[in-house]
Amino acid sequence: MENIRKRVALTGHTSGIGKAIYNTLKKEGYNIVGLSRSTGFDLSKVHEKSFQDKLYHILKDVDIFINNAHLLYTQIDILYFAYDEWRSKNKTIINISSTSGDKAQDKKQQLSYQIEKIALDEACKQLDSGSKCKVINIRPGWVDTPAAKNYYRPIGITMLKPQDVADIVAYILNQPNEIYIKNISIEPWYKKK
Repeated sequence: MENIRKRVALTGHTSGIGKAIYNTLKKEGYNIVGLSRSTGFDLSKVHEKSFQDKLYHILKDVDIFINNAHLLYTQIDILYFAYDEWRSKNKTIINISSTSGDKAQDKKQQLSYQIEKIALDEACKQLDSGSKCKVINIRPGWVDTPAAKNYYRPIGITMLKPQDVADIVAYILNQPNEIYIKNISIEPWYKKK
């Protein structure tokens, strides 16, 4: 695949998973537009017309949109916006979700995150067919990021690294166009004894 012509927009490109994706795809020759507060892309303004106009203009110039940054339910709003623009186009939306909805949570903060990611998973399923636009959902388990430091950390497993998720994104993007990986879950596993 000739990545040099593939333009990517990526939310949350300055830290954690987003930064690893940004660096990995840049090395592979993708042309990337990073979207974060540092570039004037504030997710808390997702419902404002100026935000939507900016996103519309960015989506016109890219082939791949990676919906990575999380803030409450904004990933779903952005997914629907991008899909509405791209449903009849041969483009790709990759959502970074979580396997957190697959297991019980006992902390209120984790429960909110879990519900938001379950909603994103369901939104991806809704948009799964009937268009030319691929909607891909990547669901990592525990990833060692700055945001994860606020949550309970499981004992005995080796947490995923942001680079592990970035490698999955690159793998998916480097498949032939006729291959459609819709949903992939990756979990950390127990340390070798």
